Amino acid sequence: MMDGAETTLLAALREAERPEPILTVSQWAAANRVLDSTSSAAPGRWRNERMPMAAEVMDRLSFSDPVQRVVLWCAAQMIKTETILNWEGYKMDCHPGASIIVEPTVELMQKFSKDRFSHMIELCPSLHRKVGDPRARDSNNTILAKAYPGGITYMIGANSPVGFRSTPAGSASCDEIDSFPGDVGGEGDPIALLEARMTTWGERSKLFLTSTCTIKGLSRIERAFAEGDQRRYYVPCPRCGSYQTLTWAGVTWARDAPLAAWYECAMCKGRIENGEKTKMLAAGEWRAHAPFDGVTTSYHLNGLYSPVGWLTWGKMAKEFLRAQGHPSLHKTWTNTRLAETWDDRQGQGVEPGSLLDRREEFNMDELDPEVRVITMGVDVQDDRLEVETVAWAPGYESWSIDYTVIPGDPTFLGAGGPWLDLDELRKRTYTHPTAGPMKAAICCVDTGGHVTGSAYTYVRTHARERVFGVKGGSTAAGGMRRPIWPKRPTKNNKGKIDLYMVGVDAAKEDIFARLRVMIPGPGYCHFPVTRDADYFTQLTIEHLQVTYHKGRELRAWVKPDGVRNEALDCRVYAYCALHAWFSFGRRLDRPLVAGALPAPEHRTPRHDQTLPSIDHSPGPAYPQPEGTKPKPKHRPDFWSNPRRGMR
Repeated sequence: MMDGAETTLLAALREAERPEPILTVSQWAAANRVLDSTSSAAPGRWRNERMPMAAEVMDRLSFSDPVQRVVLWCAAQMIKTETILNWEGYKMDCHPGASIIVEPTVELMQKFSKDRFSHMIELCPSLHRKVGDPRARDSNNTILAKAYPGGITYMIGANSPVGFRSTPAGSASCDEIDSFPGDVGGEGDPIALLEARMTTWGERSKLFLTSTCTIKGLSRIERAFAEGDQRRYYVPCPRCGSYQTLTWAGVTWARDAPLAAWYECAMCKGRIENGEKTKMLAAGEWRAHAPFDGVTTSYHLNGLYSPVGWLTWGKMAKEFLRAQGHPSLHKTWTNTRLAETWDDRQGQGVEPGSLLDRREEFNMDELDPEVRVITMGVDVQDDRLEVETVAWAPGYESWSIDYTVIPGDPTFLGAGGPWLDLDELRKRTYTHPTAGPMKAAICCVDTGGHVTGSAYTYVRTHARERVFGVKGGSTAAGGMRRPIWPKRPTKNNKGKIDLYMVGVDAAKEDIFARLRVMIPGPGYCHFPVTRDADYFTQLTIEHLQVTYHKGRELRAWVKPDGVRNEALDCRVYAYCALHAWFSFGRRLDRPLVAGALPAPEHRTPRHDQTLPSIDHSPGPAYPQPEGTKPKPKHRPDFWSNPRRGMR
C-alpha cells in the first residue's frame, strides 16, 4: 500500500499530466482581461455581454478554429483594438509562439505598445508573471518586442521595411490597414510581405485584418471583406421579432430633435428606442452573405450597433446634420460612423433628373430670411457671357436666384456690348425681409477664355466694385492641391490686374457633394421651377477621374468632349466669390450686417493711375495732390549694388 505522501505525489503528477481545458479567445478574455479607466469607458472585468457581437469574431481567432484569415470592417471605437489585445493575451497565456502586430506607422505602434499593450499585461496577473519587468537590466520586454516563455510578440510599423525582414511568425494582427502605405520602401505591399513571413506555418497560420474604411475602390478593408463570407449582424425587432440588419435608412427623428432619434423597424414600422439595443444585441446573430472559401471569414459592423451608453442613434443623427454641406465632415462621418466607403472616387456625379424633379416655386426677387450674402459667377465665352447669381445661407444652403445668358461679342467694350448688360445685372437688387435691398457683394469673372484682354479691362475698371478676375487651376506650387481661394493675388499677367488663381477641382468636389444633399437645410441647393433641363445637364456633366503618376494619386474633374458645362463653371465662380467674401472676415453663421463690404485697400487706384472707361475712350487722369513731389528716378548706389566699384 502507498502511504499518504506517495498518494499525494501521484495525484499531483496526474494533475500535471492532465491537458489544460481548451479555451476560446472570448472565454479567456472573460476570465483574465481587466480594463482600466485610461483605455476604456467601462473599466473592470471584461464582459462579453457588453459587446455580444464581438464574441464570434474573437472565437474564430482561436487556434481550435480552422479559419486562417479573419477580417473585421467596422466603425471607429467599436471592437477592433480590444479584439487584437484579447487575441494576443490569449496566445501569450495559452498558445505561446511568434506573433506580429502591425500598426500604420512606427510612431503609432509605440503609442499602442505603451498605452494599451503594456497596460493589458500589467492588469492581467497570468500575463504579468510571464512577461519580464521592462525596467530590469536583462529584460526582454521592450517597447516593440514582448518576450515570454515559449514565445515573443513583435510590434512593427507598416511604414518600416526593416520590420518585415527576417521576422517569421505563425500569427499576425494588422490594425487600420486602410492607412497602410501601398509600398514599403520599394519592397512591395506590407500585407503581402507579412503573409510571406507566415509561409512555413501553412494552414496553421492565423491572420487578423481590421480597419475603418476610406475611399471606395481603394479601401483595403473593403477588398478583404469581399474576399470572405461577408457576415452581417442581424438583430430582432422588440415589437414583431423579425430579424434585420441596422442601416442608416431606418434612423428617424423629428425635425428639431435629432438627439431623440429612434429606429423604425423595416417590417412592422414600429418605433425602437436607443435604450432597447441591449436586448437586441444580445439576441443577435451573424449571417453570411457569400459562400465560405475555407480560408477567410469577414465581418461588417457599423456605428448603429454601438452598445447603450456609447454612441447613440441621436448623436449619429446630429453629426449627420452637422456634416451636410461639408464634404470633408460627411466623408469622415460615412467612414467612421456608418463604416461605408466614400463613393465619389468612381466619378459618380449627380443625375440631372434628380435635380430637375426637386425644383421649387419661390419668388427670385425676394430672399429667404436666412440669406447672408449674394455672389455672382461670370463665364466668358466667344459670343456671350453666362452669369449665375447665388444667395447663400448658414451651412452653405444656397438659392440660384438668377441665371442669365448675355449675347454679344465680349471683345466689344462699348455701348451695346455684353459688358454693359453685366453692369446692369450687378446693380440688380433683391428684397431681404430684414436687411432690405441687397445686391451681389462680390462678382468673379473668368479670365481664362479667348477674350482675356477684354476681361482684364473690365476687371481693372470695376476693381473698386469688388469685381475680381479669376483663373482656374488644379495644383499650386510644389504639386499641392490649389485652395478654392488663394491668400493673395498675382500680377503676373498681361493686364497687370490682381488675378486670383482659384482651385476649381476643390470647388467642384464641394459643389457636387452639396448637390447630393436631399434634405432642405445645411448644404441644400434650391433651384426655381423656371430652370430648364439643359441647365441641370450642364451643371452635372463632369465626373471625377482618378489617375496615378509615379505612385502619386491625381484627381481631376473632366467633361466629355463636345458638351457644354457653362452652368457648372458659373456655379464654381459664384462659390469662389463666396470664399472671397470669407477672406474679408465674413461668415455665414453670423447675423446679417447691413451695408456693403469695404473695398480692399490694395485695390484703391494710385493718384497717377488713369482708369479707362468701358468704351476705351481716354478717361480723365487723376490729378496729383498739391505738394506732392514726383518720385525721383532710381539710381543704383553702393548699397543697392554691392558689386559696384569692386573687383
